[in-house]
Amino acid sequence: MKTKDVTYMALFTALIAIGSKIQIPLDFIGMHFTLQWLFVLLCALLLNRKHACLTLMTYLCLGLSGAPVFASGGGIGYLLKPTFGFLFGFLVAVYVMNSIQTTTIKKTIAGLLSYYFCGFFYYCFMMYIFYQQPIGIIMAFINCFLTIFPDFLLCLFSCEIYKRLNKFIY
Repeated sequence: MKTKDVTYMALFTALIAIGSKIQIPLDFIGMHFTLQWLFVLLCALLLNRKHACLTLMTYLCLGLSGAPVFASGGGIGYLLKPTFGFLFGFLVAVYVMNSIQTTTIKKTIAGLLSYYFCGFFYYCFMMYIFYQQPIGIIMAFINCFLTIFPDFLLCLFSCEIYKRLNKFIY
């Protein structure tokens, strides 16, 4: 692995962590709308699959080891939060985005859908099985997909940024 690749991976790990602190709290569902997704998208678009996945694994390991890089801090206890699936969904999204050969916007939409479905299924699992609080599938869907429109706008924005940055990265 080249020094330039490691530098980009470290940069995106830091940007995703910073993006988690730029947030709009949605206290009524216990979630935050953050700019993490924008930096995850750019990571997936600008880095290859191996480097993007390593970046997200580094970010998740940092947060789970206690570094306050997630929206509400960090620590192994995050695994028990119903919204942890969205953090894991970042890793799935970068893998999916780098596994398909299509237009940039279609890649970001595929990543968005995989990200949201990971978050949704983990949320449902934790609420129904672990916490034994069946909230209903409709309410779970509303809680999990509440921020999909702003995240879709971030997909569009990331495509524009990608067009401008791509010529400088590699």
